[in-house]
Amino acid sequence: MAKINNRVFLIIIVLLTILGGYYGITVKSSFVDNTVVMNEINDGSNRILKIVGSDEFVNSYFNNKIKNENELYENSELVVAVKLNGDRTNFSQSILSEVEVLDIINNRNNYDIGNKIFVYEPNNFMYRSKYYSLGGYNIMENEKEYILYLEKLIQPDDYTSKTNKLIFKPVSTKFSKFEINNTNTPVIMIKEDVDAGLYSYDNIRNYEVIFTKKTDISLFNKIKRDALKRLN
Repeated sequence: MAKINNRVFLIIIVLLTILGGYYGITVKSSFVDNTVVMNEINDGSNRILKIVGSDEFVNSYFNNKIKNENELYENSELVVAVKLNGDRTNFSQSILSEVEVLDIINNRNNYDIGNKIFVYEPNNFMYRSKYYSLGGYNIMENEKEYILYLEKLIQPDDYTSKTNKLIFKPVSTKFSKFEINNTNTPVIMIKEDVDAGLYSYDNIRNYEVIFTKKTDISLFNKIKRDALKRLN
């Protein structure tokens, strides 16, 4: 009887080991090279766009109720002209992007930012199949120049001391990033088509913001015109 019990016990252990190994491999495969954003971008035709976050949820972390550029400026701790020119890391709910600072338009708190800063962009790639956009934000593209309206990311003291990085986030998901040399009118997307998964990252990679409301486009154009005046 003892031999039978031992045999059953060994069989259970073997089965659990096999299942654990399979689960580990499955989980690991979903994260292979996932931290290298360029791999995801290069396979953008296979990354289906999903816009996530209700207005209420997004507005609890970002200010999409901005009415004009002056209000946006007053709500920003840092306004800079930048170029994406460094490392990026894909996290579960955001992408950490290193940018080169080309011009400091406003540095309200006199941050010692030097010639580069790190920006958490509220989008991410997941499962080698999805490109998630929070509130219509779209990530910056390499070598393009932008005006960013930012606020410092709140971090625990121990986290800040370990990374030794100044990290910021957009004030708004819709009205905080403006491509300097892009004069194209933003495109309004049909929300039902987006929800149905008809667009990939490749389809929208050149969009400054992913809009599904016409009124947002009008406001974006007005704010961008005033933002670009800050460079003159």
